[in-house]
Amino acid sequence: MAKKILVIEDNPANMKLVDDILTAEGYEVLKATEGLPGLEMLKQDSGEVLLVLLDLKLPDIDGIEIIKKIKADDSIKNIPVIVVSAYAMESDIQSTKEAGCADYITKPINVMEFLDKVRSTV
Repeated sequence: MAKKILVIEDNPANMKLVDDILTAEGYEVLKATEGLPGLEMLKQDSGEVLLVLLDLKLPDIDGIEIIKKIKADDSIKNIPVIVVSAYAMESDIQSTKEAGCADYITKPINVMEFLDKVRSTV
């Protein structure tokens, strides 16, 4: 059975790239284009999802708020979250770490770095 990763990303090109990379590595990818539906998917598949890859700027809710909701819910709080975002300011990275994310990957994605971080987290 493939390891499941939930990707919450609203940009179709970024979603395709991440999906292609992860699928080629043998992961099963669950996809959400908005934060709240992604959070619901995570709750439904909490026993099977090993990692959440999360964009910060989503149409319905800020990624930091999603991290806080995940970390506040006992049923999903132990599932690691890696932020994948074009926002590379030190303050953005610090905010995500304070909220409880495991790591931060900047866009554009460096495929090898991306895979190293995913592999070391799942």
